[in-house]
Amino acid sequence: PEHEFVKKILSGEINVNDAKKVEIKKYVETSIAKTDVERQLEGKKKTGVFTGFYALNKLNNRLMPLWISDFVLIDFGTGAVVGVPAHDLRDFEFA
Repeated sequence: PEHEFVKKILSGEINVNDAKKVEIKKYVETSIAKTDVERQLEGKKKTGVFTGFYALNKLNNRLMPLWISDFVLIDFGTGAVVGVPAHDLRDFEFA
């Protein structure tokens, strides 16, 4: 929710339709109101919102949907993950 890409969507630097922007803004506000501990709890239902954008996976040339999720913390790694459900329990739960 704190990623620079999300900030650009919310500031209008990256265009999305009004309904999507409202949905993203509401989700981000809800997410950042939680503590890091709440966001990382094992067994907690993983939530997210689709941005409407896709990234190209250069390994297989498939489009991957870009989601915002509360369990991805900005101060851990890059603040972005590739949700590969085989490698991390939280990624698996979100996928």
